[in-house]
Order: sequence, then C-alpha cells, then structure tokens
Amino acid sequence: MKKKMCRMLLGLATALVLTGCGVMQVMDGDGMVNENPVTVEEPDAAAAGTDAAAGDDAATAGTDTAAGDDAATAGTDAAGEKDAAGAETEAPAEEAEWAPDLTFSTYDVINDTDVDETIFQGHVITMVNFWEPWCGPCVGEMPDLEKLYEEMGSGSGDGNIIGVYGTEEDAAYVLEQVGTTYPVLRYVDEMNVLISDYVPNTVFFDGSGHIIYSDLADMDGFIFIGSRSHDDWKEILDTLYEQVK
Repeated sequence: MKKKMCRMLLGLATALVLTGCGVMQVMDGDGMVNENPVTVEEPDAAAAGTDAAAGDDAATAGTDTAAGDDAATAGTDAAGEKDAAGAETEAPAEEAEWAPDLTFSTYDVINDTDVDETIFQGHVITMVNFWEPWCGPCVGEMPDLEKLYEEMGSGSGDGNIIGVYGTEEDAAYVLEQVGTTYPVLRYVDEMNVLISDYVPNTVFFDGSGHIIYSDLADMDGFIFIGSRSHDDWKEILDTLYEQVK
C-alpha cells in the first residue's frame, strides 16, 4: 500500500514538472503517464494579431460587398420606379368623343329594328326627310329619294337617306306603293328641333351626328323646306358632301 502511494506521488510530481516545461501529458486510469505527449505551443502574439486583422478585413470586405449589393438593388429599384413613372406619363390615345347634336330612340319600320342617333355613324352625310302620307309633294318626291339612295350604295356608302313620318294612317300603304327601301323612322318628340310648319322638311347630318349648316338652306341655316327633283337634291348633296368630307 505504501509503495503504491509512493508511486502515485512520484507520477504526480513528474507531471507537474513536465507541465511547467510546456509539455502536457495525459495520465491513464492507473496514474501512469501516457507515452505519447501532446505538445501545446504558445501562439505567436504577432501572428495572432495578423490573423485577427485578417478576420477584421474579411468582415469589412463582407460589409462592403453587402453595401455594394444594396446599392445595386437600390439602383434597380430606382430604375424600376423610373420606368413605371415613364409608363404612367404615356397616356393612351383616346377615341374621338361622340357628341351628336340630337339624341333619340325610335323604330325603323322598313328594317323592323330599333334605332337611335348612332344611325348617322359610318356615313359622311345623311339626308333626313320629314314627310306625311297625306302630303302630296312628300309622296311625290319619294321615288326620287329612293333612286338617290340606291345611287349612294343603299346605305353602304358615304351617303345615306332616312325618312321620318308622324301619321300612321296610310303610311304603310304609301311605303309599299313607292317601294321604299331606305330607313323610315317613326317621329319622336326629340326631333322637334328639326322641323318647320311645313312638309316635306329636310335636314342633313354629318358622320359625327352634327347638323350641317348651309347657305342653301331655307330656314335657320339648316332646314330645307319643300320637295325637289332628283337632280336638285343630288346637287345639294354633292355640295354639302364637299363641305364636310
């Protein structure tokens, strides 16, 4: 027992002496010194400082890189905002506003359909002839109007003709006898601004739904009063067409 205690004390003393010399050894479970010493060298202060500085430089470089990335991102965002702002400043082209002089809704007895002021669209000029079935001069000029309508393309060309009547009695009979194919509308109150105290009474519109004014008119600068021949109406149509085309 005493010998074993002595051996342990001797081993401990030896370990302390070696540790003081910069050599660390690991004792096994029996108190024996491991024959494979592990040498722990003290780090060089200068080298440690250099390594620390290198670490600092790396961190700084990382910060600078991150800052560069942020700047690039900011530039991209700014460019995106600029593009967006530029796109907003480019207003889309607007179509010409439809603002006719007359708005109405009525019925076309020839084509069996509802119509409104858009009937003027698609034509350079439209002749609107107000007539009544009991009016001799009105009925007398309707064959000439039908001929003009057909010469202008039967509603598919630059010119169009529309008839308007207010008396239902005998209207269907007259239209059948004449063989009218141009649109014939039932009169509505919104058309009061277009008539005089006489029939027939004719007014002209352009493709924008605006009344065509002319020195050739008999009343208010746009109302033509009385019936006319085919050739007289054709001359008037040609003159007004040149005026508005």
